[in-house]
Amino acid sequence: MKESFENLIDIWGNCEKILYLISNKSGELPRKGIKNFAKPISGEIEKILESGSVELNTEEDLINLVKKAQKYSDVDEINRCFGINFSNIGDEKNTIEFRLPNGTVDATVWIQNINLFGGIMKACEELALIQTKQGELSEEEKKLIQNFEKLKHSKDENEKLECLLKLTIPEKNRGIYQDRYITNKKLLKENLQIEAILSSKVAKRSCGYKKI
Repeated sequence: MKESFENLIDIWGNCEKILYLISNKSGELPRKGIKNFAKPISGEIEKILESGSVELNTEEDLINLVKKAQKYSDVDEINRCFGINFSNIGDEKNTIEFRLPNGTVDATVWIQNINLFGGIMKACEELALIQTKQGELSEEEKKLIQNFEKLKHSKDENEKLECLLKLTIPEKNRGIYQDRYITNKKLLKENLQIEAILSSKVAKRSCGYKKI
């Protein structure tokens, strides 16, 4: 569904730096190799959108947008080494790959990350159904839309995190990701190399991509 894909681009583009902080267990920063193997994509998408060189009328247009963001600058070839990899969409695999987390043998971390990324995909679908719904919205549906809009337009990272977790994670489990964020953000301030990689590659604007 086109709306689901738009929602994923919006959520990812507005929360990408946060996602790098909450995709690893508390006390663990993204690996140094993210620059080569799992770099942010939102900055590339932002550049393409601001250039006005793409149409966003169909789902195919959106897929072309993210695949264009993943192309090497000097060759017509897809680079899969981003934090989220769209290169398999439309082929025999037809998958989206999440590459942000560090490697781990901790099954608890796997499950928590599956819940996070699965929650993002589920939220995109739920929002799409609400956005295309005919008739009056329920109070719960209105809250989901309000959190989504606040996530896209807020300039406060803590508020974005709060909205993201309300959209994707049951309330009883949100503390896991809040703790990851608080602890890992402090570590990030002490690691100028990783901070520079993330800050230079994520989108600079805070807005809904389909409204640029």
